[in-house]
Amino acid sequence: MSLLGLILRHGQRLLVYPGAFFGEPQPWLETPLRKGMDYMAPFLKTPDGFNLACYFIPQTREILAEDYKSPIRSCTDDARVEMTPAAADARATVIVFHGNGEQNWQYLDVAQKLFGMGCNVLMLSYRGYSFSEGTPSEKGLMIDAQTGLDYVLSEPYLAQTPIVLLAHSLGGAVAIDLASRNPNKIFALIVSNTFTSLPDVVQRMPRPMPIVRYLPFLCTQKWASAAKMPLIPTTAPILMISARCDRVVPPVLMDRLWEAAQARRGGEKREGGSGNDLKEKEGEPLEVVGPGPADDKFVRIERAGHSKHPTPLTLERAYDLLTENSGYWEAVESFLKDIATVFIAACLALAASASPAQKRQQLAQVITQCTVPNTVALTFDDGPWLYLYGVSDALVAANAKGTFFFNGNNYGCIYNADEIKRVRYAYDNGHQVASHTWSHKDLSTLSRDQIDDELRRVEQALQRIVGVVPAFMRPPFGKYNDLVRQVSSSRGQKLVLWDFDSKDSLGATPAQSENLYDNIIAKRPSTILALNHEVYKTTVDQVLPYAIKKLQNAGYRLVTVAECLGLPAYQSVGPRGTPDVSLLAMLSRVSELILMDTYLPPPH
Repeated sequence: MSLLGLILRHGQRLLVYPGAFFGEPQPWLETPLRKGMDYMAPFLKTPDGFNLACYFIPQTREILAEDYKSPIRSCTDDARVEMTPAAADARATVIVFHGNGEQNWQYLDVAQKLFGMGCNVLMLSYRGYSFSEGTPSEKGLMIDAQTGLDYVLSEPYLAQTPIVLLAHSLGGAVAIDLASRNPNKIFALIVSNTFTSLPDVVQRMPRPMPIVRYLPFLCTQKWASAAKMPLIPTTAPILMISARCDRVVPPVLMDRLWEAAQARRGGEKREGGSGNDLKEKEGEPLEVVGPGPADDKFVRIERAGHSKHPTPLTLERAYDLLTENSGYWEAVESFLKDIATVFIAACLALAASASPAQKRQQLAQVITQCTVPNTVALTFDDGPWLYLYGVSDALVAANAKGTFFFNGNNYGCIYNADEIKRVRYAYDNGHQVASHTWSHKDLSTLSRDQIDDELRRVEQALQRIVGVVPAFMRPPFGKYNDLVRQVSSSRGQKLVLWDFDSKDSLGATPAQSENLYDNIIAKRPSTILALNHEVYKTTVDQVLPYAIKKLQNAGYRLVTVAECLGLPAYQSVGPRGTPDVSLLAMLSRVSELILMDTYLPPPH
């Protein structure tokens, strides 16, 4: 590559993404906690291998129980924050995209406002910015935005909420691109002080760089937002907010972007750049355009600028657009209220149109036997316990596989170092891992939220430890009701019972358990779904070797539950985490809690 080419490529990135190269360092402990918000700090892995440092601020039951305008409570410990069912009840899940010269932590005031309105908030940090890895580019930021959206969609609670993109300046271009590539996943879009394309911005470059305006054809970073507007469906309402004293992004580009947005639905261009009637009152800087809650809106804020810098257009300092008194938040809150109404109406219509068969499908399937002929699924409950190694080794030695239904906190906490090793040992040896709930409670006696919590915490643990989300759950004691089935279905899990019990948990001696195996084998059923428990030494040392030999001699294949059903074992498979098992060490390293996704044992 020539010297000129290198300058054009890398020099442009310095100008377009200055925050990645010259960004202000994050102040010590400047986190959502300082704004009174519990938060999670996940590192999101992009498909091309970079870690993005983000903040996720979920709604909690305590906040939802209050009016969203009431003062936010004080928090003292962010170490144990987890996703809860309250996140599904949020007004929306908002993904925030910051400007090119900013960092995500500089939007904590924005996040606090959104959180106070009852929203979950994901504060994405682009590659190269803050503590995110990599170097920014147009293609790279597109990948980063998709990674953030995929994270939201992968969380069952968040996927139930309307997903809204809120963006400023360059972030608006990132959000518009994301919405254009995900037309059925984004519910609404809020952009402020953004542009039609970067070459258009260059053409209008003010002094002291007038020569640059004649070189837009040399732009390698295009961000052609206006051209992507037709790809955003008319069912996704758009709120555009334009600061009319903006000297970074000329307001005329917001007007033209608005025209492009209106053209996607065949709207007419009218005076002022709107596709609807303009409503303007003397002395009111806020102008909202649009006849209904499902429609687009355009807001002009006359005395606001791109940032907090003075503007020569007035003798006074222009308002920062995102501040309280500019009119920005009045427009955002009104818009969020409107789209919430639309979302509820859409959900009600969908529910009303569901057929009886579809409604019945909301109950999870209950499995009591295998379906693949000549198979036996040996299952082991209540671990991960110290005898797991013996179970796994015995099965592997016989070229067989088993299924482990794990608890989160029964015989031991699954986040302890020994338990983590056992879970990984079973999974790495080809056995199936599944859920047996967090604390082995009778699910039929619990509330919806309690059931959901019992399932979610095990899912989360297995995802962190081995990178999988289980597709099967065994209810403790085999007890369940329709509510258990509903919650299991909402989490994508099937209930697994059994058609043979070795009765080791009921006090059977090894000889009695072996006799039970002899009896079932003598009947020669097509399949067997066998219940055992890994927490009894005699089961592992005596009964299991006996059963394996007898079953294989009878011609059965010993497989996992998923294999005996011909179904996938997991809802998703991804990279495993790196749990830090020392709680005391984690609590003493406050700075690390800010910078990395540290895994803590949930409260128990």
